[in-house]
Amino acid sequence: LQGREQNGWTCIQFKRLLDTCDSMDVRIKSGTNVIIFAYGLVDPDLSRPDGDIFYHGTRRGTRMIPLQSYGNSPTEDKFSELDSFEFRFNNVSVAC
Repeated sequence: LQGREQNGWTCIQFKRLLDTCDSMDVRIKSGTNVIIFAYGLVDPDLSRPDGDIFYHGTRRGTRMIPLQSYGNSPTEDKFSELDSFEFRFNNVSVAC
């Protein structure tokens, strides 16, 4: 998991196995997958013992998006076929 904030945009990148063999994980399949997200308004200070992550309240949702995996690193041609989606929020900080 990695993320960054720049010019009012937050970008988060994550990766994991398509099938983790964990009964609590949902297998990532070819085609459309459901992504669940939630975000808070305050960055936690994880350097402090009381740097808790606060409840997100109603700032949450789901999106159905296509996730794709490649056996080899994608070439530029493969990138042109990828779909994307945007979450746009005003005045939001995200901790990663």
